[in-house]
Amino acid sequence: MVTLMADTKKLEDVARELLTYPAQAGKLLFQVGKTGERHVLNQLPKLLPQVFGVDAAPAKQALRRRRVRTVYNRDSQQIAIEIAGRPFTLTRFAHSPVRPQLAGKRYKVRAVIYNNRGVQQLRPLVGSDGKLKPVFLAPTLGGYLLFRRTGVFQGARKRVFSVAGGRQVAFRAKAEKLEVLRSLSVPQMITAKQVSDPLMKSLARSIDRKLSSELNKLGGNKA
Repeated sequence: MVTLMADTKKLEDVARELLTYPAQAGKLLFQVGKTGERHVLNQLPKLLPQVFGVDAAPAKQALRRRRVRTVYNRDSQQIAIEIAGRPFTLTRFAHSPVRPQLAGKRYKVRAVIYNNRGVQQLRPLVGSDGKLKPVFLAPTLGGYLLFRRTGVFQGARKRVFSVAGGRQVAFRAKAEKLEVLRSLSVPQMITAKQVSDPLMKSLARSIDRKLSSELNKLGGNKA
């Protein structure tokens, strides 16, 4: 989770006006907060693909799941926008191959996370059993995901087969647990200056425009 503190030039002026119009305070803060949330939801899917190898669609999908909210601090002249989210599955980033090969040929899985680093090979990782576990691509109900075996064996699967004379023999085999490879989350990507700096500047401008509009309305009411 990451919190963006947007310093605004107009917040102090609005606070003075709201002393005269206390009934408007809650409504105004709510409207300003929603403006900030909409701005983040709109701008992040545009900024992230410029810096990271993630498409705009999954970034937008992650942000739409009620992961952005406004946190008010009445003691400071700041509007805080809180952004949370889980790490993306690594398959969300650009990768090759896109689909597993149908034949028995071996291939090396490569992924792009940072555009400025180019293509990075996903190297084998050591499992709990001390053996190297290569990364592989496999189909699931939700599409293709990158997995590795963990070296942890759990449960048991019962296999039944026929032999001569029609007799069936059953045996149990432990299944090795798989792990879906995950990478950066939206909050982690925001910590990159290439993302946070332009986002903070545009967020402050957006909130100031909203506050200026509300100030004009209050001024009209005052007259």
